[in-house]
Amino acid sequence: GASYYLYINESLVHTMPYEPVFGERVGFLATMTTELQVDYLRVSYLKKKGVSTIHTNVSANTGNVSPGNSPTAPAYLVTDNLNFSDTDQNNQIDGGETTNIKFVIRNMGKGTAKAMQVKITEQARLSGLEFNPSHYLGDLAPGAEKEVIIPVKGNMQLQTGQANFHIEVLEDNGFDADPIKITIPTYAFMPPELEIVDHQFSSEMGGKMTLGIPITLKIAVQNVGQGKAENVKLNLSLPANVFSAGDNSFTIGNLSAGESKTIDFEFFTNKRYTDTDVPVTAQITEGTGSFGKTKSMAVKLNQQLQNSNNVIVSSKNISVNTPIRQISLSSDVDKNIPQVNLQNPDAIAVVIGNKDYKNTDVPTVDFAIQDAQIMKRYLIEAFGFDENNIIYFANASQSDFNSTFGKKGNYKAQLYNLIKPGKSDVFVFYSGHGAPDPESKEGYFVPVDCNPSLVAFNGYSINTFYENLAQMPYRNLTIVVDACFSGSSDQGMLLHNISPVFIKTENKIKASENSLVFTSAAGDQVSSWYPEKKHSLFTYYFLKGLQGEADANKDGVLNMSEMSAYLKENVTYMARRLNNRTQTPELYGFDNKVIMRY
Repeated sequence: GASYYLYINESLVHTMPYEPVFGERVGFLATMTTELQVDYLRVSYLKKKGVSTIHTNVSANTGNVSPGNSPTAPAYLVTDNLNFSDTDQNNQIDGGETTNIKFVIRNMGKGTAKAMQVKITEQARLSGLEFNPSHYLGDLAPGAEKEVIIPVKGNMQLQTGQANFHIEVLEDNGFDADPIKITIPTYAFMPPELEIVDHQFSSEMGGKMTLGIPITLKIAVQNVGQGKAENVKLNLSLPANVFSAGDNSFTIGNLSAGESKTIDFEFFTNKRYTDTDVPVTAQITEGTGSFGKTKSMAVKLNQQLQNSNNVIVSSKNISVNTPIRQISLSSDVDKNIPQVNLQNPDAIAVVIGNKDYKNTDVPTVDFAIQDAQIMKRYLIEAFGFDENNIIYFANASQSDFNSTFGKKGNYKAQLYNLIKPGKSDVFVFYSGHGAPDPESKEGYFVPVDCNPSLVAFNGYSINTFYENLAQMPYRNLTIVVDACFSGSSDQGMLLHNISPVFIKTENKIKASENSLVFTSAAGDQVSSWYPEKKHSLFTYYFLKGLQGEADANKDGVLNMSEMSAYLKENVTYMARRLNNRTQTPELYGFDNKVIMRY
């Protein structure tokens, strides 16, 4: 076939296949710094027979020809303000991180800097670094400056070491800037590890899981790895006949090492759901697509649920290379409840948690309902109580106290009517405020509708409480009161303009051989909270003792002597440690009285 031949100064410089030519001009390309002397240009093409010249003397121009005009004055390039920036500001290139090298190029000369370009090399030859080795900057007028940003990414194969960058700014006419060097530490890729570290199913009022009732699933997602997880998302899926009350997908964002986020997901079943449990499948994804997780969680029909208002999450950001502490939606005493396979069908309990008070001057008792909820679970799972035999109040009013325990002089109220004489073990638990009557020095439980300044009229007398219980025909009686009656609380005074009061209590139960009484503090002391454990301090250690920590000789039998020693040691010490205050539990009962068998 035909070919084109390109001659410069009668020297053949190029041959190319024939294609039709349109127009009147023929061009050629030279490198940027090449200078050509062209006196005569001839282009010919070869047919199958003979040679034909299409143009001779195409250009009449002769002399020096170059890609740009010759400079009339020199450029003088200077680099300045060299710096490095990274996302997490630890002054190194981490695996999975995009960073920037920045500097300013200035033209201090009298001539324009032409067709500048930046060339970057990494001289340590580290693997795992991604950057463009060349950047075109264009022209720079005299006295002008330009900021240069060079993105450098560490990928998952990055080595730990030192990256040595050599940077040149080259100018078309040879007026280059002096090279610059920057050394940056590198740190190998640390993968994130996303986990659902805890979850809880709850409903607005607690109780059992039933069809058609809205259920809240609280999920704690934590990065338990050492690397940062970016663009974390959570997607939840449900089986047929189960519906979400809102979104199924949640954007969590970025999670640093040890960081956590919690998500609330509400769902409900219809009446056609036939399985015995309801599974919820959670899929966690993150930006790289490599470190996601899938986990299935299920709630059984008739499973005991927590109150949805009681879940409190604590988390702590952990620095890289520090052991990660997994967060929990619940305290350690909320889990691993002793399962003793004991049935006590005649046992009766009253469990009260007073947290939210109607009087705005009365501070909330943050962990009271949590205390009550978990105590109820211990009674069912560890002591064998029938849930239907537990009178439970979240935020009990004065009328609730009266209808349950009776009034002064009349003890035959609801609790009395449930007791089978000589057969029923009775357990009473209260967590909430107590307050004194400054005139009589008598202590009172503070119902949620009580005005503490009028506690003698709308509180519930602790003396009446003990008097009425003493007359009931129980087989065994256990009383646990986590409250103080001095007028103080962990958040301040309940009664204004008075000093703490030392109350007088006439407890006729103290000397009974078939009763145990546990109170969190002496009459003039304050009962503390334990925020880290999400419980009141005394209740936490009482439950911890029931888990077996108080069984000093590990014989599988927990008696009053062991529990008393355990509570006095731990509650007293931790109250000093947490709050610099004295809190001494008051405990009554025969030392050999058995509390629990494991």
